[in-house]
Amino acid sequence: MSSVDKTKGSTAATFESLNRRQPVAGSVSEDAQRFMRLLSVQMQNQDPLNPLDNAQVTSQVAQINTVTGINQLNQSIQALTASQLRSEAFTASSMIGKSVVMQTNELSVKNGKASGTFSLEGRASNVIVEVLDKNSRVVDSFSLGTKDKGMHDFNWRTSRKPTEGEFRFRVVATANKKDVPATTLTRANVAAVSFAKSAGGLLMLDNGMDLPMSAVWRF
Repeated sequence: MSSVDKTKGSTAATFESLNRRQPVAGSVSEDAQRFMRLLSVQMQNQDPLNPLDNAQVTSQVAQINTVTGINQLNQSIQALTASQLRSEAFTASSMIGKSVVMQTNELSVKNGKASGTFSLEGRASNVIVEVLDKNSRVVDSFSLGTKDKGMHDFNWRTSRKPTEGEFRFRVVATANKKDVPATTLTRANVAAVSFAKSAGGLLMLDNGMDLPMSAVWRF
């Protein structure tokens, strides 16, 4: 009887250790095997007058399978993430020297000039571009008139306006007194790629902007 009690205690201790610590590759599998071996010995040497509680055994087996499954799932996710990052790094590197359209509302000013792009989801009878400073205050605005659905470019001169600092823009488009959705964009060539600040690759554009791969709107 003492050997049976000791086996019961060892099985319980093994299961408690699984619950106490975080799943680590290898350790959960080893503890699971140890648990099953101890449980097998316990069942072979159980007291006929005091058999194991089937419900408790079933519950313990189900829980240890859950812990093992979670550990395997974590390993699969880690492998998938690493593979995805490698794929994104390769894609980002292959874009060097190519022209891309990025989704951003930033304006890069060079020699008092800046250019931007936007896309309209429908035809607009009046399109207004508003230039904003870093505090989101409107520093300039101008009308582009009527524009069809699709992508459009514009140029902005900083005459009599601040020539340094951070600038952004927004597009206000309307048709029949209703708003027409617009996406703010920029066109530029990819000069280089940095992986230091972004796991998926940070595209360094020839207009001075640094944007993540996720900002690519169109090649």
